[in-house]
Amino acid sequence: MNPNRTASTTPIISPLAVVDAAFLSLARGIRPLTVPAALLADPLVDRPVPVDQVRARIVHPSCRPEVRERIWSEVASRARREGEPWTTVVCGLAVPGLRRMLARLPKGAHIDRGEIEQEALAGLVAELADVELGDPLLARRLLRAADRAAHQLIRADRPRRVREVPTDLPPLTPALPSADSCGDEYTVLWQAVRDQIVTPDEADLIARTRLDLASVDAIAMERGVSRRTIFRQRAAAEKSLGEALRHRASIPPQR
Repeated sequence: MNPNRTASTTPIISPLAVVDAAFLSLARGIRPLTVPAALLADPLVDRPVPVDQVRARIVHPSCRPEVRERIWSEVASRARREGEPWTTVVCGLAVPGLRRMLARLPKGAHIDRGEIEQEALAGLVAELADVELGDPLLARRLLRAADRAAHQLIRADRPRRVREVPTDLPPLTPALPSADSCGDEYTVLWQAVRDQIVTPDEADLIARTRLDLASVDAIAMERGVSRRTIFRQRAAAEKSLGEALRHRASIPPQR
């Protein structure tokens, strides 16, 4: 299964559901795909375990971390060594985590949900080619790569809200424009960038975390800094923006 995006204009219908169905089909039939029972370290299990049962085990809260690590390392190693069907197994094991991750994405993006799922899967598969197989955080790194890919797609799809600053906007107003005036919260950020009150990166950070409700943790990971740094950068940018708004509010209107 190849989760990479294509140029087709046909609407994408839940690539996660397609991957999940393919994963489950591998565990059924006369010769189900299995992993060695020893990976589960369960004395009650003495025969190879179908991959769907393996997933049920590792998502259960009672599963020990070292068992999860062994299973992820094993299936990732097989995927790197053999390709399919183990790449599908890796994606299938990740489906529950991917669904939780995608549920936390900011709402309101003007992009098909299926395309976001497809981009997340492509990010995961790309990371699979490079991740350290013995890394105890292997599964987390795969999911983080999927999360980054999804956020980058949403960010790129945002219709030039902050990155491209219009040149025909009026000066920054002392308060957020109302619905019947010249703009919205994004317009205020545009104006602040144009007036050099905040940088494009600072405006983008405010827009994504305050208006789009994007995850601070995801942005910190994307930018390669700590979440504390992100909070500090946002606070400084919002302070500059607030001071500019208060200053302009104190200036009497020209007659």
